[in-house]
Formats: sequence, C-alpha cells, structure tokens
Amino acid sequence: MGLRNGVSLALVIVIVAEMFIGSVDGLGHNVLDNQMLFEMPRMYAAIFVAGALGYGFNLLFLLVERRYVHWSGR
Repeated sequence: MGLRNGVSLALVIVIVAEMFIGSVDGLGHNVLDNQMLFEMPRMYAAIFVAGALGYGFNLLFLLVERRYVHWSGR
C-alpha cells in the first residue's frame, strides 16, 4: 500500500514540476501550454492521459502487491 501511495505522489509531483520548472517536454508542460493557448480539448486530453497513467500504475502495483506481499489479505 505504501508503494502504491508513493508512486501516485511521485507522478503528481513530476507532472507539477514539469509545469513550473520550464521543461519543454512532458504532460505537465503540455497541460500548461495548452491552457495558455486556450486549446481546451488538448489540455483535457493531457489531463486524461495523466489520470490514465496514474490508474495504470495503481493497477500494476496492486497486482505486484497481491503477488508478493503475503500479509496484504487475499
């Protein structure tokens, strides 16, 4: 459970850092750039991709937890 929380937090931090440190690539930059250009469909598409990526990581680490952590309750 801690690893899943850590991965979720790391994903959020990376995306927010991409928004504000002046990166030229990444989802955070894409969201902020499209917001400034008023390209709302592309902005929401990037937000959706970030959400899907987070959901996918959560599922992946849930499977890893169920497989290798014997005390997590089956």
